[in-house]
Amino acid sequence: MKKVLLIFIALMFTIMTNAKNLLSLDNYSIPLYQKGAKIGAFLVSNSEQISLVKDDSGLFEIDKKGNLNLKKNKAVQPGVPISYNIVVRYNGQDKSFTLVKDEFLHNKVVAHRGAWKHTGMHQNSMGALKKAVELGCEGSEFDVWLSKDGRVALNHDKDINELIVEETDLSELQKITLKNNEIMPVLEDYINYIKTQNKTRLVLEIKSNKNGRAIALADSCVNIVHRMGAQAWVDYISFDYDALLRVRALDAGTHIAYLQPDKDMDLQKLDNVNGIDYNHSHFSKIDRLYDRARVLGLTVNVWTVNNEKLMSEFLDLGVDWITTDEPELLLKLIEGRKNK
Repeated sequence: MKKVLLIFIALMFTIMTNAKNLLSLDNYSIPLYQKGAKIGAFLVSNSEQISLVKDDSGLFEIDKKGNLNLKKNKAVQPGVPISYNIVVRYNGQDKSFTLVKDEFLHNKVVAHRGAWKHTGMHQNSMGALKKAVELGCEGSEFDVWLSKDGRVALNHDKDINELIVEETDLSELQKITLKNNEIMPVLEDYINYIKTQNKTRLVLEIKSNKNGRAIALADSCVNIVHRMGAQAWVDYISFDYDALLRVRALDAGTHIAYLQPDKDMDLQKLDNVNGIDYNHSHFSKIDRLYDRARVLGLTVNVWTVNNEKLMSEFLDLGVDWITTDEPELLLKLIEGRKNK
């Protein structure tokens, strides 16, 4: 037993250390109205080696500390364009980044699997995402699996119409007709849409039922997000702690949160996990859970909160986000509080 455990630990160490860290920023959103504003820091070991090689807008510059800033006499205002593309060079390689004006909503409302319950949309569908954006949710959560042929497919359960997602090619999965004649989307579909606006963000849940499959899924997700320049729009969550650590190994600047309380929060902090994302029941079961998270500087999301009494309790507590199947109800409750 001890030998098996040692082999497993060695295997996980190999998996994690083989992750290739992608050039990242710690922030991708541009403050409005602020001339010369700092946007974010490039997370590099030698900032002097990083340079800006393409900026058609003429708005940006990189200082000697590796910070990406607006030029001293430049500022951005709301409206179009909502984003700008730049190319930077580091260690002889070029990489493009998409920077977005910070008009993101901050109303705490995260639509669980999109806005589907009262809209007639299928969970995790394009329609559910679009309805969440139309409602004005701060975030839209969704679930991803790696199909048999290596595509990042969106579905909550491990199966659909008796087909196991991880054991089925995407082409077969997309033969299934969802509500409103939609088909199962892939991550690229969500990103292409979410980048057309800068109000709502995505909360990507990494799922898997196979050993090691979640690591491959994490690789695919992070690489797609970087390739498509969607870092400003995407956060990551998972019940698989190793998958989250893989995301962190690939991207030092993204926001990751763990979905269950079986890992000590001190350990999570040491592992550079940004937040806790726990079921609402744990906040009454675990003594001083919220206070301990705040002391450690962890963000706090609570799921899945679907009644007004619980919503009010967590709003009073001061959590950062509330994930709900009832985004309409939560938005109405928050608006009502503003008017009191």
